[in-house]
Amino acid sequence: MATFEGIHCVLNHVLFHILLVLMFLLSCKITASPTTKAEVLVKWKNSLLYTPFLNSWSLSNIHNLCSTWDAVVCDKTTNTTVSEIYLSGFNLSGTLHGFDFASLPNLTHLDLNYNSFIGSIPPQIGSLSKLIFLDFGSNNFSGTVPYEIGHLRELQYLSFYNNSFNGAIPYQLTSLPKVWYLDFGLNYFASPPHWSDYSCMPSLTHLDLSYNSFTPEFPSFILKCHNLSFLDLSLNYFNGTIPESLYTNLAKLQYLNLTGCGMEGPLSSNLSKLSNLKELGMGDNNFTGPIPMEIGFIAGLQILDLRNISARGEIPSSLDQLMQLRHLDLGGNFLNSSIPLELGSCIHLTCLDLSGNNLSGPLPFSLSNLTKLSELGLSYNSISGQLSASLISNWTELISLQLQQNLLTGKVPPEIGLFKKIQYLFLYSNEFSGPIPKEIGSMREMISLDFSENNFSGTIPSTILNLTNIELIDLFMNEITGTIPREIGNLKSLFYFDVEKNNLEGELPNSIAQLTGLKYFSVFSNNLSGSIFSFSRLANLIFLDLSKNNLSGRIPIDCETFNTSSLKILNLSHNNLAGIIPQCLGTLPSLTVLDLHMNNLCGTLPRIFPKGNVLDTIKLNGNFLEGALPKSLAHCTKLQVLDVGENSIEDTFPSWLGLLQELQVLILRANKFYGTFSNSSNIRDAHAFPKLRVFDVSNNYFSGSLPISFLKNFQGMMNVNYTQTGLQYMSANSSGYRSYFASIVVNMKDQPVELVKILMTFTTIDLSNNLLEGEIPQIIGEIDSLKGLNLSHNRISGTIPQTLGNLRNLEWLDLSWNQIRGEIPLALTNLNFLSVLNVSQNQLEGAIPTGGQFNTFQNDSYGGNEMLCGFPLSKSCSGNEDNERTSSSLTFEDEETFGFGWKPVAVGYACGVVVGVLLGCYFFYTGNPQWLARFLGIRISNKSVRKKNKRKNRVHARS
Repeated sequence: MATFEGIHCVLNHVLFHILLVLMFLLSCKITASPTTKAEVLVKWKNSLLYTPFLNSWSLSNIHNLCSTWDAVVCDKTTNTTVSEIYLSGFNLSGTLHGFDFASLPNLTHLDLNYNSFIGSIPPQIGSLSKLIFLDFGSNNFSGTVPYEIGHLRELQYLSFYNNSFNGAIPYQLTSLPKVWYLDFGLNYFASPPHWSDYSCMPSLTHLDLSYNSFTPEFPSFILKCHNLSFLDLSLNYFNGTIPESLYTNLAKLQYLNLTGCGMEGPLSSNLSKLSNLKELGMGDNNFTGPIPMEIGFIAGLQILDLRNISARGEIPSSLDQLMQLRHLDLGGNFLNSSIPLELGSCIHLTCLDLSGNNLSGPLPFSLSNLTKLSELGLSYNSISGQLSASLISNWTELISLQLQQNLLTGKVPPEIGLFKKIQYLFLYSNEFSGPIPKEIGSMREMISLDFSENNFSGTIPSTILNLTNIELIDLFMNEITGTIPREIGNLKSLFYFDVEKNNLEGELPNSIAQLTGLKYFSVFSNNLSGSIFSFSRLANLIFLDLSKNNLSGRIPIDCETFNTSSLKILNLSHNNLAGIIPQCLGTLPSLTVLDLHMNNLCGTLPRIFPKGNVLDTIKLNGNFLEGALPKSLAHCTKLQVLDVGENSIEDTFPSWLGLLQELQVLILRANKFYGTFSNSSNIRDAHAFPKLRVFDVSNNYFSGSLPISFLKNFQGMMNVNYTQTGLQYMSANSSGYRSYFASIVVNMKDQPVELVKILMTFTTIDLSNNLLEGEIPQIIGEIDSLKGLNLSHNRISGTIPQTLGNLRNLEWLDLSWNQIRGEIPLALTNLNFLSVLNVSQNQLEGAIPTGGQFNTFQNDSYGGNEMLCGFPLSKSCSGNEDNERTSSSLTFEDEETFGFGWKPVAVGYACGVVVGVLLGCYFFYTGNPQWLARFLGIRISNKSVRKKNKRKNRVHARS
């Protein structure tokens, strides 16, 4: 017994010492822990690419981890253990692969939000078992989210918002029992194979899965998260209706956003069961039917966004029950009622947008109750009536008023000057009249003022010069008179000024040169006079249109006048400008449009168009230019339109322009071009002029035969697919706010016509008024999309080729004043769109075909052809010739399709005539057709034979 007690005593003594040793070791470990953690953090910092704000993280400061290190918080109890790291907005970049998660087991908060981290999240993050708060939002993380995050059972807040994560969200994360905030928005997450694998999250109140790639099934686990107060599923690719159980299961929702996520079907009246909603966004979906009246039962609703949901019917009058409503957007629907009076009861509204519907009728006076309105959008409707002073006087808080594209009439009341805070005032495309109120000068916060496309008259009020913050002034298409205010240069913020199509006069103010921020300036179609002043200080100028005025003098010759870096569109056409074209206009690096047509310019074209220029439209027609075309035009590889018509240019045909693969319009009309097409170099290039659609070289001195060798290259006039091109225009240049469309004058249907826009489907060839000779080539029939062909006033001979019948889209054909002979081909009657035909003053003969469009042409289409006969001429044809020149149901093309083209028919006809004559002679002299009757199986009576014999005897008697 004593021995046992002794042993027990010894054991206790040993255990006591062991315990002391363990306590000492533990004490040593705790003491060393801060140093170890600091080393871990410094090691991670050194692995990062960029750490501008972590200078305190250094080994030299290692013992002050919990006191002086930025973004580090230690446990308050021991002040030795790192518990929180807040690095939000530290501008860090790099990865997490150097972060030793296992060395920080007591970490509760890790915030890396708003940095530039890249790469994937290491699975070792699952070792942070005490983590409560994790925010990796607004970085560049990628890859899949590790399922190990599902081990963080203490986690309450988790955000991966705005990264590049992909794949499915691990279902293990929905098993986290304490998470109340979950934000995976703005990534590339996709739907999992089965949403049924995901659990309900009983603590979850905030869920954001917006702006991902979820499709097509609605995430069913969400419907079991009964405590949700915030749900954002916007901008996904769901397909189908909103589950009805959402309205009953998620009754605690205060925020619901389903904007732009592919929802369909009618809006349910059960929306009213979400009685706690404060914000509801369902815009940009494909709902059908009306907006349910029950929506007015959500009494606490503050923001309601139902824009672009294809809603129809009336605006619910029950909206007047939403007394807390601040923001209402029903724009972009098909609502077709008037604006309900009841909206005036929503007195807390600050934003009301009903734009883009079919609303009609006047503005209800009850809207004057909306004294807190800062944004009012009623544009693109059919609202009529006037703006009364009593209606608008209370809208003193307005920042934006958009009433454009309606039917509003009358004068704008001077009370509009009460809008002291307004920045955007858009009244364009209405029927307002009278003067522009001078009271607009009190709107000193104004940024954009657009009164265009109305009937405003009077002058531009001088008070507009008070708007020193204004950036945009658009008064286009009114009836404004007077001058442009001389002090306009005081509007230092102005970048857009448009007074097109008014009745302004006087000179352009020199102060415009002080508008250094000006980008767009247009005074097109006014009565302005004087000279063009220097724009050398307008370094940002992009669009300059001074066309259709009475400007005179010279174009300033200094290239700085038209800024050498920014100017894209320069239109000085239809003025009285004289002198030479400055050589430097060909060298502006950003210039796409050079339009100087219809002036009095002289001299030559600019000689230098450098390589790399971006010009796509050059219009110099209607001047007094001379000399030859500069070969440097071949450097304009983007050129679509070249019009130098109506000048005195003297040169041979510029076949080298065929190298410009984008050229669609080439007009050399009414110059002094000469020579033959066949002698032009490179004319046989198989790739010349591949996109040409308008070819006008009329009224020159070209000689020789028609240009057969390159007509076949006009692929732009062959097989045009009208369904693909649609209403597209050639040379449509956009420079942000403004567009430029090239215009041309063509001789169309015997009349000069200006096309202010050139449709991509428009095609014409005009070789008239030259010295061309020879025959019309057969190959011209392959240009089957041609709408106009004019070969008049030449020396063309031969016949009209049958292949012209292939030109099924032809609308006008002029072959007059030539030496064409033969008959008018019957195939031309198949040209169903031909509205103008002129073959007068030729040597045509025979009967004029009838049928189709030929029944509509008058005498003057055929005058000067002495050998022609038939309708509509008074000269009739002999015999049955008229009847033989009618259109057939089969064209020569169709006949060839069935194996009976015109050539074999002609051969057969000739052979038949010969055989018929021989047989006739035989019958005539023998009077015995019986053998033929037997051959054909026909029985001929003796009586018939006798009659024939008698007829034969009479013939002999006459002879």
